[in-house]
Amino acid sequence: MINWKRMRQPESGATEIIGERGRYLLLLDPPLVNGQRHWIHFSWRNNKCILRDYIRAEYRDDLNPQDVWSAAIKRIPCTGKYYKSYIFDEFWIEELTKLAIEEEINETT
Repeated sequence: MINWKRMRQPESGATEIIGERGRYLLLLDPPLVNGQRHWIHFSWRNNKCILRDYIRAEYRDDLNPQDVWSAAIKRIPCTGKYYKSYIFDEFWIEELTKLAIEEEINETT
C-alpha cells in the first residue's frame, strides 16, 4: 500500500499563510496597492515577501507576508496555467488584466 500524505492547500477563508514560501495572485485593496482594488502577484519566503503589480509596473517589498495574506480579498494559487516565473512580464500583464476584467464584470452583476 502506498503511503499518501495530504498536500498543503489553504481553505478559501484561511487567514494564516501556509508554508515557508509560495506564490499566489491576490486581490488587494489600498493602501496595500495604489489606486483601486486590483490583482497582484504575491510571493513570499520565510518573513519576506514581494508584491508585483504588473499592470502599474510597480513592486513592494516592505510588508510582512502574513499581513498581506490576511488582507487579501481573494487568493489564487500560482499553479497550473499560473505556474510561471515572475520574470514573464507579458504573461502576467495579460493574465492580471483578464482577472481585473472578470472582477469588474462580477461587481456589476
